[in-house]
Amino acid sequence: MDNVFIWIGIVVGSFVMGRLHLTSVVQQHGPGDIIQQKAYRLMDGWRLILGYFIGYTVVYYFLDIRWAHISQSLDWKASDFVLGLLALVGIFGWLSHAVRNVTEGINAIITRVLEK
Repeated sequence: MDNVFIWIGIVVGSFVMGRLHLTSVVQQHGPGDIIQQKAYRLMDGWRLILGYFIGYTVVYYFLDIRWAHISQSLDWKASDFVLGLLALVGIFGWLSHAVRNVTEGINAIITRVLEK
C-alpha cells in the first residue's frame, strides 16, 4: 500500500512541477512567440510532465532499490552514475530538453549519412 502513495506522489509532483515549469516559460516569452499557441503549449506541457515523471521514477528506483545494495556493499556500477545523472537532469527539468537535443542530433547525423 505504501507504493501506491509513492506513485500518487510521483504523478502529482510531476504534474505540479511540469505546470510550474510551463507557466514560467510562457511568462518569459512575448505574445507573438510560438509558445503562446495552445497546441504547442499542450505538447510542451506534456513533454515537461513526462520528463519530471521519468526523473522522479528514476530517483524512486535509485533510492528504493539501488541504495540498499550500495550502502551495504559500497559497490558502485557505471549504471548507478548514469541513473544519478538521469535523475538530476529529470528533477531539475532539463530531461525533455536533453532528449530533444539528442534526437535532433541523431536526425542530423542520419540525414547527412543518407545524403551521401
